[in-house]
Amino acid sequence: MPSSKMSLKSFLGDPEAVEEARRRIDIERAVLQASLRNLGAQRNLYAPVARLPHEVLCLIFSHYQETSKLTNRRSPLGHWIVITHVCQLWRQVALQYSSLWTDIPFQSPRWALEMLKRSKGADLIAHINLHPYPKQFQPGPSFEVVRAFMEKDLYRAKELVLKNVTTTKLTNIFDNIPLTRAPRLRVLKLAQSYYRSTATQDTVELLNKILCGTTNLQELEVFHTSRWDSKLFNDALTSLTINNPNMKDRPPLSDFLDALSQMSFLKKLRLLGVVLPAASPKTHHGPPIDFPYLEILDFSDGLAEVSSALSYIRFPPNCLVRLQCDGPSNPNLQLSRMMQHMRELYSPSNSSQAQQPRFVSCKVKMLYHPGSDVFFGIEVWPELTEIAGYYPDRSVLKTPSLEFELSWPAIDTPAETTRRNLRHIFNEVFSAVPCQNLKVISIVSNDVSVISPKTFQSLGNQPDLTSLYLSGPITPAFLPFLEQSPKENQNSQQVQDQQQQPEGTSSAARPEPMRFPALQHLDIENTEFEDADQYPFPALKAYLTKRKNNECGLETLCLANPANITDEDAVEFKALVTNFHCEEFDELMI
Repeated sequence: MPSSKMSLKSFLGDPEAVEEARRRIDIERAVLQASLRNLGAQRNLYAPVARLPHEVLCLIFSHYQETSKLTNRRSPLGHWIVITHVCQLWRQVALQYSSLWTDIPFQSPRWALEMLKRSKGADLIAHINLHPYPKQFQPGPSFEVVRAFMEKDLYRAKELVLKNVTTTKLTNIFDNIPLTRAPRLRVLKLAQSYYRSTATQDTVELLNKILCGTTNLQELEVFHTSRWDSKLFNDALTSLTINNPNMKDRPPLSDFLDALSQMSFLKKLRLLGVVLPAASPKTHHGPPIDFPYLEILDFSDGLAEVSSALSYIRFPPNCLVRLQCDGPSNPNLQLSRMMQHMRELYSPSNSSQAQQPRFVSCKVKMLYHPGSDVFFGIEVWPELTEIAGYYPDRSVLKTPSLEFELSWPAIDTPAETTRRNLRHIFNEVFSAVPCQNLKVISIVSNDVSVISPKTFQSLGNQPDLTSLYLSGPITPAFLPFLEQSPKENQNSQQVQDQQQQPEGTSSAARPEPMRFPALQHLDIENTEFEDADQYPFPALKAYLTKRKNNECGLETLCLANPANITDEDAVEFKALVTNFHCEEFDELMI
């Protein structure tokens, strides 16, 4: 190559020489880049991550894999596999770690076969969606791949989930396959198609065949299966879920109870829409079924069935209870029996003080639709720490709260007789659920008699209550009720004050005890009153003034949908509380 500018000009006139020079430069650059890569690889050998044992590196891969599954659920493999392509060493380590390849993606038959090879002898997780419409987002896998898995690798499965199951597909998959080789299976979930839930006796026999070799099964979930029998149950089950809103056939009550009585290790029992046979203590012979380890009890059925189920099923007082039922609009014996059982279960005399649970949250929801039954739901949350998987939101476990809802469509107000019956049910439930040490109370109703002094009479003083949310018609008589402390508490406080009062001093300057002394947040959403004269502005102002004078003023007052509130009203409210919020006067919120 030329060494000066003058020679370079003459050199550029020779095309062949130019190309040869560029080729030599490219060769030198390639050598230099290879040398840099080699130096970088040598330098990486001294990096902290390179000195990690392969077992620790695999744990990092596993953690990244789990987090990637949560954010990339639609991808057959997720995006976690890219971490194995960082370098050749990482790829070799990942291929040797068989537990990374155990969640088989049957959405992609090619990847399913590859991961079955990479998983070697590790326990497998198989989620198989036998969708009847292959053109949709998740196409059904080829039966050849599924049958190959059932024939060769089923013995390694620890979790098997079959979705959109039909009798024909079960027969094709499990025909002539010995299922006694599934000793590792711990979780089995069977979900039948919504549109093809016409299971026959053959389906029941196939399900029994699936379970015949699963002696170590711990969790069983059966969804949308119109036929089942007690043979599906395993004595060692710790979790049983049967969900079928369209069930037509069911085993006799005696067989069902006998099967339940054998499952003494149950921690989770969910019977949703199973339509259990109604029974009473008179028709059910034998002692109640005791589940000493039960942590979650979830019933969804008719009112009579749910109430009767509580008569022959016993669970510990620290169990999370969730009941949903449709029942007649008039109170009946079943509801009274259910509420009586709840009262007995949560009464302090039912267990010793050391075993008595502290209930963190209770939710009751009743919806009435004319021409149909009442939807009734109740949830009682104890103070547990390992039930967050039941609901994704853990906040409900942190604050002791009581939530009630009794409502109906605004355009279909029921007759007075029906409303009276609904109020009776509401009072039954309200007096039965645990309501101690509450910090949050929420009551939603469009019945004027629900948010009333009578409703709150059984709550007591609630000294820890900080937030009160009321949605519905608020009667003027209700707010003065909030000013008063319960008589027994007020009398004891007066005696205590007299004992502590120094001689020669007067008690006139002492603040008067008030109900809910720790209340800081009051949220009122009035949906009924259209006339300003009906809205209890004077009573609300008097209540806030008294709290402020007694050195227990509110921090926040929220008024939603107030009828005809004036500028003067808003200014007065703003002077009585620290923060005032109103939909129609946002410019006043400072």
